[in-house]
Amino acid sequence: MAQVVELVFEILQRIPIEQSQLDNSTITQVLSLYAKGKTDLTHLSGTALNIIHRWQSIVYNLSYSYDQSYSDQKQRDLRNKILKMKKQGNHSLLDEDDELLI
Repeated sequence: MAQVVELVFEILQRIPIEQSQLDNSTITQVLSLYAKGKTDLTHLSGTALNIIHRWQSIVYNLSYSYDQSYSDQKQRDLRNKILKMKKQGNHSLLDEDDELLI
């Protein structure tokens, strides 16, 4: 089972995806469970969180470089954009998966 999930995550990391596909998918909820470590495969939580971050950058039109030297600043930028969207009343674009960053 673990090998199947790892393979699916590998595919999710590589597959091109658009916002409309994310809007119509429940995979973000499944990834959220893995990212929060609420499965037996806790070693995949980092991978799941990276996929969520990449997808959030698509939804919020962010350009992301996962270079270690910039990751902290990019994380803060994403948090600030999400908080700004909440303050502007764009709650329909946010869900519990977005709370992983705040």
